[in-house]
Amino acid sequence: MNGLIRQYLPKGIDLNQADQHYLNQVAMSLNTRPRKALDWLTSLEKFAQLVNYHKAFKTVSPYVRIRHL
Repeated sequence: MNGLIRQYLPKGIDLNQADQHYLNQVAMSLNTRPRKALDWLTSLEKFAQLVNYHKAFKTVSPYVRIRHL
């Protein structure tokens, strides 16, 4: 992922000085890019697929379990 971000934002850039609109465009560009690791789905498509799966089988819990080591 870091390499993909570097296509848009050079190393050493201060993200606090970056334009929020541009950062939003970068995020959208990365999230709508097909990925081999996701069987050529985009991150947004895969996320929607997982949400729909969990809704269908009601496996989403409203509570987050914290595992103590």
